[in-house]
Amino acid sequence: MVFRCFSNCGLKVDPSARLRLVTSCSGKCDTTDEYFWTLFEITAWEDGDPVTKDQSHLLETAVSYDNLVIKENVLTPGKDYGVTVKVETSGAGEIISAYYFKTSSPPSGGNCSVSPTEGKALETRFEFKCKGWEDEDISIFYEVYYKTSETPYVLALEGAVKTFSVLLPEGESGQSYTIQTKVDVVNFLGTRSSVHFNVTVRYQKDCYYKDEVDRRYIFIPVIGYAQLFFLEANFCF
Repeated sequence: MVFRCFSNCGLKVDPSARLRLVTSCSGKCDTTDEYFWTLFEITAWEDGDPVTKDQSHLLETAVSYDNLVIKENVLTPGKDYGVTVKVETSGAGEIISAYYFKTSSPPSGGNCSVSPTEGKALETRFEFKCKGWEDEDISIFYEVYYKTSETPYVLALEGAVKTFSVLLPEGESGQSYTIQTKVDVVNFLGTRSSVHFNVTVRYQKDCYYKDEVDRRYIFIPVIGYAQLFFLEANFCF
């Protein structure tokens, strides 16, 4: 009986993603009658043997299923874990196999800032700066996201530089024009730390919109005569 990692199979496991293990067996264990999975955290070592804490409640699949899935965001970063499966077969009796792994720790020790905290939609460049982040897996990059109260986060920018600027849309009037932003500091395994900010973003006050009662019209000469056009787009004076 052997394990094969199907997803989240890096040098270290990203605890923010699912881990899936599948089993394979050949020869006398072709006919498998029963599986029993156990997930445990290794908390210490005594005389070369692990001291363990059962964590089987974190499994997404049943302990009697033929494969295993561990939920995302339930494993503790920077810890050692093990998985065992006990298989009852009609041909080879009881077979026990084990799989050990370590979870990745997110980048730490740094901070990020944003300036300004208030500006004009699609005009003001909001500058994000990050410094001091460290990671045991060395490589770090940055992702900037934004959202309104009713939408999921939208990726605005990503890269390895520590200073970057983005344009943002207008916030919702019912939320005081607040846009929620965050910077994810990510290592090469995908494990991340997040820093959150709220910024206020409005359109220019001297803009007119096509749905206002006081609509504006313009005359545009077309092939020698004047034609009245309604300006559909928003425009400012």
